[in-house]
Amino acid sequence: MMVWGIAGQYAYGGTADGTPLRWDLGAGTVTSLERIADIGAKTGSVDGDALVVGDPAGATTRRVAVDGTVDELRGPGGELAVAFAMSADGRTIAGVIAPAEFPMVWRC
Repeated sequence: MMVWGIAGQYAYGGTADGTPLRWDLGAGTVTSLERIADIGAKTGSVDGDALVVGDPAGATTRRVAVDGTVDELRGPGGELAVAFAMSADGRTIAGVIAPAEFPMVWRC
């Protein structure tokens, strides 16, 4: 297992095969999230929103809330996106539109 980021009481990362994980350090629990690429959950918010990184070859990045709500991040024309950065409150996410790697910011 690998931890990539921490915010508040949550840590974010994944298993060796890329399954995304969200640890709730306050509760002492870990949640496996749907695997969409080999990277796992790269970062997240203080409220537990995990940023599950996509793959430009076929899976767009997703924001997964603690309650299970999933927001797919796509370009303005529906293009796949790969994002690696999220603000502490989870409202601003930065990444690129694939495959051209055009910079993009999402406001959620």
